[in-house]
Amino acid sequence: FAHPDYAEKDQFAIVDLSAVTQVGFGFRQMLGFVEWAKSTRKIDGPYNPGAVLAPGDAVFGMLRMYDQLGQNTLGYALNICRSREELARALGRSMTDLNRLCGWDGDARTKIAQ
Repeated sequence: FAHPDYAEKDQFAIVDLSAVTQVGFGFRQMLGFVEWAKSTRKIDGPYNPGAVLAPGDAVFGMLRMYDQLGQNTLGYALNICRSREELARALGRSMTDLNRLCGWDGDARTKIAQ
């Protein structure tokens, strides 16, 4: 999701993939996805698309593959993190701030999408 307060750090989104336990595609599908992402990119120049919380092995590995395949063609690298603490460090945010932005503090109005 993209939280309005998050724009100040020039990030696009924080994605929480904590609930993902399986990935149903392999290398060729990922390569196709990277090519699709490249063809639909609408922003000129470098930008940071955001950060992903991926504590599970399957989704972490899938995202690392995406990051490596897209590194030279998409013009950005993802912040792929295994824990909320690592995510906060990668984004230069406090845990309190990150919890508020992501709705992990129980504030329903910050839960834009999950």
